[in-house]
Amino acid sequence: MTMCRYLLIISWTSRFCWGSSPQNRRNMAAYLRKSSGPMPRWMAISGLVPEVEKGFCIDEEERRKRLRALYKATVLLIKRTLGRHEIDADKAERSVFWDPVAMVARELDIPPSKLSQLLKEFSGHSLTQVIDNCRAAALKGKLRAGVRAFLKGREVGGGLAPTPHPASANGCARRPTLSPKGRGEGLRLAVLAG
Repeated sequence: MTMCRYLLIISWTSRFCWGSSPQNRRNMAAYLRKSSGPMPRWMAISGLVPEVEKGFCIDEEERRKRLRALYKATVLLIKRTLGRHEIDADKAERSVFWDPVAMVARELDIPPSKLSQLLKEFSGHSLTQVIDNCRAAALKGKLRAGVRAFLKGREVGGGLAPTPHPASANGCARRPTLSPKGRGEGLRLAVLAG
């Protein structure tokens, strides 16, 4: 590789990644001299270069900043991948247990186990737990909207109107209770007085 390529890569990463620090630039240049291929995206985003870090010690605050950058980039990639999955015409081919682990790891050029290790160091959550958190955050908004719509449809005169059970003959509300005969006897409906 020529020096021109080193400078081109380092100038690009200094604009978009953690290459603005002189020490980071030296780390990236050392990595590029050692390796034959380009720097993986996760290293360019975070500025963490494991081969160079062995001889160079960064303080905890700086390492936390770099891990935070990787965490935020991972969360954005997860949200983008989950959004693409929602509008995918062929999403029926995947099971409900599908995770975007492989897609996110491939996008960042990092093994899933290494990404999970770095995320766990930063937030205490593994990669699959971060994916579950992103899914739960998206689900939270949908649930709130559904509950609001449900409650808005049930309002009568400023309060909630009681709805009789459909199986009720006289309009009284019914609730299931356990049969006194024992555990395996099933359920018996008790009519509550209005």
